[in-house]
Amino acid sequence: MSLFVISDGLNNGKGPPLLPLLKFPYKHMFCYENIESYSDFKTIKVVLFNFNEDMFTYRLKWNKHLSKKYATEKQFIDRLKHLSSFFKKNYPNIIIYNDPIKCCDLKSKLLTNTTVSTINQDVVYIPKTKEIRCFDDTKSINFFPLILKTDGESNGSNKSRDVLCKNISELQSNYKKHFSGKSGTIVVEFMNSYSSEYDTNIAVRFVVYNNRVMDLMIRFNKHWNVHTTDSCGSRIQECTMLYQNEINKIDISEFVNEVHSIYGNGFFSIDCTYDPNTYKLGLCEIGLKYTNVDAVWPAILRKYSLQKFYKDTNYFVSNLNNLLFQQI
Repeated sequence: MSLFVISDGLNNGKGPPLLPLLKFPYKHMFCYENIESYSDFKTIKVVLFNFNEDMFTYRLKWNKHLSKKYATEKQFIDRLKHLSSFFKKNYPNIIIYNDPIKCCDLKSKLLTNTTVSTINQDVVYIPKTKEIRCFDDTKSINFFPLILKTDGESNGSNKSRDVLCKNISELQSNYKKHFSGKSGTIVVEFMNSYSSEYDTNIAVRFVVYNNRVMDLMIRFNKHWNVHTTDSCGSRIQECTMLYQNEINKIDISEFVNEVHSIYGNGFFSIDCTYDPNTYKLGLCEIGLKYTNVDAVWPAILRKYSLQKFYKDTNYFVSNLNNLLFQQI
């Protein structure tokens, strides 16, 4: 037994439930169990933290044991980070995947964008991002259009709360109406993703293992806030054409290498806008994700499979197991 999996819940929104995908022996415990008392860590080579970095397993009570054990979200996060520190201190040779000490920050767009903006590269544009603590903070904002939102909320589940503001007047009006007095308010520079050729907005998801891009998915959507659940699955042929003519020519390996150096080993998705006018990607978010198969995809997306392989192929169950097996 060389793999030890620590979960916040059996189904935590990070793709299909992980445990049924694993085809070799492993030890599994929930984060609230007495993991430190496990007696056979000397046989473990890899610890994989299987958790939702947006804290949805806790917030939405997908696993009710979490709220019974931890009175606040911070206590829950502290527990995950404590476990990471426990392994680093007592078993320094164990390889950690999805390290909570590093990856919990991914739920914050402000922290993520601030961190990765230090990467010296010009392939993936990092949007300007600022915190708005009070109305007076809006007066110093000088980049428009922008998105006014609550930091730490997953775009996919709360995109209706994101407000597009074209100028300072709209920013201040919407802040007073929707965000005044609320903590965690930020503004994020709006990045164009509209293609007149395809008459749609375009987003690209890169599925990443450590520092390797394993797969990508192109999504078309009439709305600027592009997400899987309302993307147009019937346009797969056009997605393929776009991939072959433009997206396939973009090399994000340098950016992915730097992201890996910051957040460590793990299974990630890097979501970007694509601007067909500049042929540039713009970072939307970095998250934890095991596969490009998502249990919540509507039938049309499963039918048409908005997926195009990038460099390596067959990144699903077999590849997930092969990648982990290389480490253990």
